[in-house]
Amino acid sequence: RTRADEYPPGFTPPENDENAVSLPLEKRLVSKKWQDRKSAYDELVAAADLAPDDVRAAHSESLHKMVADANPFAQERALELLVKLAGAIEKPEEAKALAANVMPVLCEKALSGRPNVKSRASEAALLLVEAGAALSVQAACVGMGTHKVPKVVLAALELLSLVICEFGPRVFELRGLLKPLGALGEGHKDKSVREAALICLVELRARTGEATVSPALKDAKPACVAEYERLCTERSADSGREQPPRLVNGATPIEAVANGSFATVGGGDEEEV
Repeated sequence: RTRADEYPPGFTPPENDENAVSLPLEKRLVSKKWQDRKSAYDELVAAADLAPDDVRAAHSESLHKMVADANPFAQERALELLVKLAGAIEKPEEAKALAANVMPVLCEKALSGRPNVKSRASEAALLLVEAGAALSVQAACVGMGTHKVPKVVLAALELLSLVICEFGPRVFELRGLLKPLGALGEGHKDKSVREAALICLVELRARTGEATVSPALKDAKPACVAEYERLCTERSADSGREQPPRLVNGATPIEAVANGSFATVGGGDEEEV
């Protein structure tokens, strides 16, 4: 990848771009010039390769601003930093603290962005789930359900579906998930959002069985139920036995427990969402 690839098509990198490095890191982080901010993120990415815990501790209060950078090229580097920091976390409580800080911003400002931005934001979220912050991710995604911009809601639902496919439903608190998914699947004004919510339910059914998922649509209109059943048939989601390819750190595969809820394992959050 060349330096020119980091800039928009047709944009010539400024010749004095390297001069930004002469500014102190903290000034570059808050600079109005995106090149300065990107230079600062580059420096932090390099530092995170050597001491990720130190970088996270020093910048934990400002990471949410970095990953919401208004310039997509600077934002991409900030998200690369987040990926490195999330991937280095070993303690669930640290993952929860980081997720609480950045996940609402990722949902609103990154997951519905350019492909590279969305890809890195999704990767960071999956690493946070893997480190033990699944319920923090769930809370942020469910919280986007009332957002006024449909593409933001859609992106949050797509992340929920991705987490379900990667880690299975046991990392989530299903009682806090089924009701909002059912409501969005039936009542949201945007067709893509409705379908994405139903797809989440379909993916849950593929791993938990229909009995667990049915309460979400028990009062739904026939048209909504018919669409859900169509998606289930298309997906072949009737077995309820599909196993996820990834596990939360320290977890071992377990089966469903009583009341259709799934145990949180590997140091995941314990509170109900």
